[in-house]
Amino acid sequence: MTCLRPALAGWTFAISRGAEGDKFKLDEALDAEALLLGRVTYEGFAAAWPSMEGEFADKFNSMPKYVVSSTLQEPAWKDSAAVALGRKGGLKGGRARPAKMTPEERSEQAKHAARARWAARRS
Repeated sequence: MTCLRPALAGWTFAISRGAEGDKFKLDEALDAEALLLGRVTYEGFAAAWPSMEGEFADKFNSMPKYVVSSTLQEPAWKDSAAVALGRKGGLKGGRARPAKMTPEERSEQAKHAARARWAARRS
């Protein structure tokens, strides 16, 4: 399946954002360094995005993905890692690493995890 126009979302339903909104969403995805997802959203994305093609899909499939879940232990989608919420609502398991990463990639991922923990504490 090819996802040529994120506005049509190819994997869900037609979304009308206009040309400016489409550009914003594409730029937003291309500028992102990682995805922070809940389990339900992750499962929907993981079922759809690996079979997609195109710039948007390539970005989603290649970036680190952090799944906040108390039940999902080993996410299967490439470059995904499960993180859990601690008793105080903050993320724990900041050392979660998608498999098959170089030391440099792990260092980058640690930076992303720290940003995600910081963002979770602020919301």
